[in-house]
Amino acid sequence: KETRKLTRFESFVRTINYMLQAKQIDFYANDNNYSEVQSACLKLNTIGIKAQCFNTLNTAYIDNIDPRDILAFVVSHSGKNQTMVDAAYELRKKRIRVIAITGKIDPTLELVCNEALYIDSYYAIWIIDTLYFRYSRYLTLLQKIQRIINKTLRSRRVLFNQHFLDAAKINQYTA
Repeated sequence: KETRKLTRFESFVRTINYMLQAKQIDFYANDNNYSEVQSACLKLNTIGIKAQCFNTLNTAYIDNIDPRDILAFVVSHSGKNQTMVDAAYELRKKRIRVIAITGKIDPTLELVCNEALYIDSYYAIWIIDTLYFRYSRYLTLLQKIQRIINKTLRSRRVLFNQHFLDAAKINQYTA
């Protein structure tokens, strides 16, 4: 209930739209958050969404990317973790969209980021898990449909080829 008061629905909608536009999602976290974020990256990668995680800023990496392709999430329980605040600041200087995930209202991280989601990082990972489950079910359904279409096309191709061969045989005997 407290989270609902803190979270702005519009921020969630914008974040989802950013995620749909991004070619890659980068997560920045350390300590306990880092292992949670690694799990989220693995799940996103298995469904075809390119994701990676960092525990510090990699300047060589951000100097060589197109900022329009990246969406960065910076995760901090308190919103005051200086490593994460610095990472968010540098990412923003490179014009990369940055979303803060924090459990407490603190302007330190929020002021640097494009959006701030006030949810516990464990809850954020749960959201990613839910998206992963639904998306993977969707992909499985699409794969089944594709197999049915391919099977149908193959059987029609076989029927067409058989019909063509039968017609050729008839023409051969009548000629």
